[in-house]
Amino acid sequence: PFATVFRELEELFRQMEFVRRIDERGGIVRSVRIALSIFEWVARAQPVALTDIAVELHLPVTTVHRSLTALAGAGWIRQVQPSKRWVVTDRIEHVVGRRFAMMADRARPALNDLRTNTGESSMYAVVDGDHMVVVVAVDSTQALRVVGNEGSRHPLHRLSTGKAVLASWTVDDVRGYAQRVGIDGVALLDECEATRAAGYAVNLGGWEVGVG
Repeated sequence: PFATVFRELEELFRQMEFVRRIDERGGIVRSVRIALSIFEWVARAQPVALTDIAVELHLPVTTVHRSLTALAGAGWIRQVQPSKRWVVTDRIEHVVGRRFAMMADRARPALNDLRTNTGESSMYAVVDGDHMVVVVAVDSTQALRVVGNEGSRHPLHRLSTGKAVLASWTVDDVRGYAQRVGIDGVALLDECEATRAAGYAVNLGGWEVGVG
């Protein structure tokens, strides 16, 4: 979804006088990157004030104001009255929804085949920060089965897919993740090593207690 935001902001910034005063290509790209950082922070901390964004991202208030104005003009964020704090609009949900719908259409045939061959539930998930988001789930036809909820978010270490992702990370990145989510970093590193050695990840009770 951010590729779409980037393209629209790049075109918008081309039309703004403050960008024309600086190096054409490098200036535009830098301005768009700043705007995307601001957009991400608004999405995380909304509703959020202009000054709070400036402090958090270590940016001048004037730079933040210009980017907020550009984002609002493009329809990605809006200001809530009377607090004058900023929130994201539902436009990003439409973009993400279209992206996930395309992923689901491509993944579903393979997941159906996997369910047929194994008799088990099959899911396709993508990484979103420290979480996995279930894009599409095909449930087993067995009476006792794991049911996946499309659109649900889970910490990486709680899904086998997430554990496989963690196993591809560096030691420092895994330690940082463990610290952020409040789990034993040493144990997680050991599990990552076991995953790499086996070539696949195993999830015992991570999704739900008693479910493997």
